[in-house]
Amino acid sequence: MLEKKRPRVILLEDNDAILQSANAILSQQGWDVTCEQESKKALATLQESKDGPFALFISNFKLPKMEGDDVLKLVKKISPLTQRMLMISSEEPDILINAINKAEINACITAPFKAEDLIDQTRNCFRHFKSEIKRRRLKRVTVHQNKQMFKVAQKLRKKDESAQKKIEDKKQKLFKLNSKIRALESKKELNSDISLSTFIDHKDITPDKDTFKAEFTELSGNIKSVFDAFSSHKKIPVSDLDMGRIFSTSKTSQSSEEESAPEEQVAEERDAKEQAVENRETEEEVTEELPPDEQAADGEKEEETQDSETSLPEDNNRINPDIFDTIVKFALIQSLDKPAADPDLNSAPPEVQNDHPDEALDALFEIRISDSQTQAWIKRKESYDPQSAPDVTDILDWLSKKMISYGILGDDSIETWVKKSKVDEIVIAQGEDPVFGRPGVVTYHFETDFTNPGKINEDGSIDFRDRGDIPFVQADTLLAKKVPAKQGTPGLSIAGIPIPVDEVEDPVFEAGSGVTQSEDGLSIHAQIDGQPHVDAMGTISVNPELVIQGDVDFETGNIDFNGNIIVKGMIKEGFVVKGVNLTVQEIEGANIELSGDLNVSAGINDATISVQGNIYAKFLNNSTVMGFGDLSISKEIIDSNILLSGTCQNDSGHIISSQICAKLGVTAGNIGTAASRPSQFKIGTDEHILTLTSKIDESLEASVNKTNLFKNDIKALEDEDQELYQKITEKAHVQDRSQIEIKKIKESLPELEKSNDMIKVSQATDQIKKLVEKAKKAETELNDIFEAQDRIAKQIEQIKDQLNILQDKNKALVLEKRALTDFSKKHAPMPRISVNKTIVQDTVIKAPHASIVIKEDTSKCKIVEIEKKDEGVQFFEIAFADL
Repeated sequence: MLEKKRPRVILLEDNDAILQSANAILSQQGWDVTCEQESKKALATLQESKDGPFALFISNFKLPKMEGDDVLKLVKKISPLTQRMLMISSEEPDILINAINKAEINACITAPFKAEDLIDQTRNCFRHFKSEIKRRRLKRVTVHQNKQMFKVAQKLRKKDESAQKKIEDKKQKLFKLNSKIRALESKKELNSDISLSTFIDHKDITPDKDTFKAEFTELSGNIKSVFDAFSSHKKIPVSDLDMGRIFSTSKTSQSSEEESAPEEQVAEERDAKEQAVENRETEEEVTEELPPDEQAADGEKEEETQDSETSLPEDNNRINPDIFDTIVKFALIQSLDKPAADPDLNSAPPEVQNDHPDEALDALFEIRISDSQTQAWIKRKESYDPQSAPDVTDILDWLSKKMISYGILGDDSIETWVKKSKVDEIVIAQGEDPVFGRPGVVTYHFETDFTNPGKINEDGSIDFRDRGDIPFVQADTLLAKKVPAKQGTPGLSIAGIPIPVDEVEDPVFEAGSGVTQSEDGLSIHAQIDGQPHVDAMGTISVNPELVIQGDVDFETGNIDFNGNIIVKGMIKEGFVVKGVNLTVQEIEGANIELSGDLNVSAGINDATISVQGNIYAKFLNNSTVMGFGDLSISKEIIDSNILLSGTCQNDSGHIISSQICAKLGVTAGNIGTAASRPSQFKIGTDEHILTLTSKIDESLEASVNKTNLFKNDIKALEDEDQELYQKITEKAHVQDRSQIEIKKIKESLPELEKSNDMIKVSQATDQIKKLVEKAKKAETELNDIFEAQDRIAKQIEQIKDQLNILQDKNKALVLEKRALTDFSKKHAPMPRISVNKTIVQDTVIKAPHASIVIKEDTSKCKIVEIEKKDEGVQFFEIAFADL
């Protein structure tokens, strides 16, 4: 069994007697005491603790370098869980008040102190420490359980949403099935044989004259209503038809069919006729019983009906027998109140509906769509007749087939325009116009292209004393202001298709050394007095100046200065110089990294140069150069590898056996010699930026892989922690059950004692002891689990810290890559070489789309990649022209 850990305490006291006395008392009480006499060492011990936090930190108030309340204030910051006790003189109550306010101390003991007081105070502190530890652990468990419950709730909510969707789908299917059933039942009923006897049996009519008269009057009214609806739907002039007229018309249309009908059918039809005559007589009787004025009105109606019927064409006077049969059955079904029939009398029976096909709507309306596809107009054609206006549903279907589905006018508005409005053309659909963005702009309040290291003489040397007017700013000066980019908003066409907008550029606006950036990130001010500078990546800084009177060698060592550097001697082989702008006499085998310009009075030999600005030198020999700006060499360039985002300028010099990539072209005096290795040129492509971007991509890939490893480690630790939570639940359950059983047994003890059953009392007592031991064991195991969780939590925090550092690095790399891309877009490539003297044969020239090897020596020429077209075919070639 593992040995129980002793609680740890740091005792900070510079008095040896008090230190030894307190150490002896606390050690005897089971404390693991760490004695310190210097506050710095005590705080370092607290911070470097790897076995968990110290339970208690005791400090005397009077210390040599720092007062006790200040020490305890730092203790609270380093280890919030650690209890803080201050030892003060009993004659200084003000100190106690200040300590409580400043360090939020947990306990205080006055010196000299008694052993009992120290023991009681430390015991109380340890009790509070354990309570705080337990509270935090329980809080962690609670937070974990809340997360678990939240996940469960999310899953249940998703299940609920899924179930609701399924229910809605089922409802839709059920609705469609019910509609089909109703349609089928309606069709079946319309096709069924509905006779007058069936009607009488269904209505359970008493066979007497008055009842017959009332039912027949109601039935005739229903039939007339259906006829009116049918006439309105078919745009047939409406006439008041009496039953005699209806049946006589039907008879005329069916007379030819009666001759060929079977005898049974003829008999049935004869009965129907007799019934019709009887019905008509009944109607006449009803009419006779009406008051005289109503009879007169009926007579006038009959005359009007006859007049209108007489004026109609013969085809309109007749009703097709099939339609007549359908309408009568439809009216009978309505009278029987059967659910299959459509109760809406304003709509025609299903068999006789009139649809508007797309061709018909094309003949009535014309659609016009804007070039932006965000607006559509509908216009009536000359053939349009308001009397035959289509339904809104037909128009919407027609629009859908023409790919117009978004922003359509409301149904009521469409219906009003179709039937009532006199305006011929309206906007039928309105999409959303795209809103185009605005690129960001940075305004600089200082000279950004200043490059004057000193007066450059005709031979290429630099006079350091004559440096002209150098830009200089004082602290708090506004250096630059940015108007941020405003991104656009995509539009939406009338077909519901998004209309994309181009993303606008937002220039990099970063604060470097010697400057401060506003909280909104839109302005930068100088923090110190110095020379303002903006590098190729968009970082703004204010730089002080460092002057080296001699050489950069073993006496000075490497130089890494965040400002301008002036070296009045040479930078020797093997040394590294990093800074903003560098002005130097000569570079011999050094490594130079600058965010500004490089100005060399003599030349550069065997060096590696990386510069974000421009480079000026007399000669360049056997060196590697990478630059964002221009390279200006007054004499020769020999055996060098050069990558530039600007131009290579060697107007009167000589380029020999070198590889040069320059996005903005090359200007040279002589290129190559008969005895030297041919030079190679790559013009019009930004190999420099591509190289840097490729390195960033490699770094990002490695960093992402490392990030994934960290995440996997965290996942493994979290899984382990999850298993411990399950164990916590089990042990907590054991504790709870033990306490419940102990309570039950204790409640039963008085009864057992009254019964004098000492055996059962003894058994109950033993069981209580076993349960107590069981609960204690569970608590011990719980504490071990909590300690394991603490270790896991600490490991996770450490990995997360490393992960955060890595993610910050990734963000910086992404920002750097974006800055490189933005810089590359500033200048269009220029694939050209200007030769002021001679270019020798075998020189290789590559442009973005064409390449050439010079076949013979050529003088004073310009070599350019040009674009040509021949019979519609586009191609590129290298062309020569005289200077």
